[in-house]
Amino acid sequence: MLAKLQPLLCSFVRGLSTKPWKVTGLNHVAMVVPDVEKAATFYRDTFGVQVDKPFTAEAHGVHVAFVYMGNTKIELISPIDEHSPVAKFLERNKSGGLHHICVESVPPLSIVSLIQQLVLWWPASVY
Repeated sequence: MLAKLQPLLCSFVRGLSTKPWKVTGLNHVAMVVPDVEKAATFYRDTFGVQVDKPFTAEAHGVHVAFVYMGNTKIELISPIDEHSPVAKFLERNKSGGLHHICVESVPPLSIVSLIQQLVLWWPASVY
């Protein structure tokens, strides 16, 4: 849904004299990978960085591991099965790739409030 709203949201925000939020930092960069375990091992062994033990986020249909690199993180994600939202991403990009960038903002979640004002419907659960 957000992808469909992006042009409207960007146009709306560009038209504002005061922006509704301020980006204060980079939280993480998410990469879709075919195998979280292999990718986590690669980052740990190649760069000597801390990597959390991979876990499964059933609600999102993905396996996840966080790689800590200085003041930010890389989130490695792979699909649980062929019905996972990121499975389609891997169909188009066989070796994976950049999925999203998560920024920190003040006030937190103000973008959710802004989108709620622009649309009539919003999912019941938002991070």
